[in-house]
Amino acid sequence: IQVRIPVGVEPGQKLRIAGKGGSSTSGGPPGDLLLEIQVTPDARFQREGRDLLHSVRIPFTGACLGTSIEVPTLDDVKRVKIKPGTKNGSKIRLRGFGVPGRAGQPAGDLYVVVEVIVPTHLTEEQKELLTQLKETGI
Repeated sequence: IQVRIPVGVEPGQKLRIAGKGGSSTSGGPPGDLLLEIQVTPDARFQREGRDLLHSVRIPFTGACLGTSIEVPTLDDVKRVKIKPGTKNGSKIRLRGFGVPGRAGQPAGDLYVVVEVIVPTHLTEEQKELLTQLKETGI
């Protein structure tokens, strides 16, 4: 049996396919087939309802000064600006780039979760520069 899965179905949702179930023991028409939907996880996204979360790692300097990154979406790649002063764990909302809605419902959103990479191994020059910044109050 081929079944068309509608856009935006939720994990655990059941679809009823009329007349495609088991035969009736009393000679009546066949019953209905119930399909429980399982959605295969995507390594790029975590799903919360129709919203998607995608974690990105940016360097400490990118968080301080701002940067631009490419973020995967369900269809392609989108360039996103990271504002100067972005904190670790900040979420950037891309409205309408989540899971498509069903039956006229809007699509969910894609949230880019920023993970700031704090360096653990610094060269002597990098240590000196950070020390100078520290002395200025940063």
